[in-house]
Formats: sequence, C-alpha cells, structure tokens
Amino acid sequence: MVSWVVVPDYMSINEACKYLAKNSKEKRTEQQWFGYLKHNARKYMEQDGYKIVSHVIGGRLCYTKASLQAFVQTMGDPNKRISVQ
Repeated sequence: MVSWVVVPDYMSINEACKYLAKNSKEKRTEQQWFGYLKHNARKYMEQDGYKIVSHVIGGRLCYTKASLQAFVQTMGDPNKRISVQ
C-alpha cells in the first residue's frame, strides 16, 4: 500500500516578510511586516482583523505560501475580515 503525504512548503517568518514586502498591495518594509506577523496571532483584531494561519515548527514561527497568498488576495476587502459579534 502506497500512501502519499503532501507536505506544504513552510516559510520562516523572515522569508514570509520578504514575500509580503514584494507581493502585497500595502507597501511596508520587511521590518514592518516582521512586527505585523510576530503579533498577528494574538492581536489580529487590534491590527486590521486579518488572521494569518501560522505554525510553530521546532520552536519557530512558520507560514505556508498558500496562507500568505490568501492574505495578499483578501487585503483591503472588508467582507473578508474576521469580525467579533
């Protein structure tokens, strides 16, 4: 029996910052994206309501390219934000 496991490509927080600085509509520096990502899991409602899926692997914060692409595509769309009722 053959089983296939799809392992997503994970980016470190530094790689994610470079990706966002290059691809997002909102122009921020890599340092500004680092601060945004570092606090996003806990303070996303205080930032802008977008929560980016992150993973901790080996004690390091990581992101998938798919989660960052989804974030870039939904930025600026108020209907995609998480709201608390």
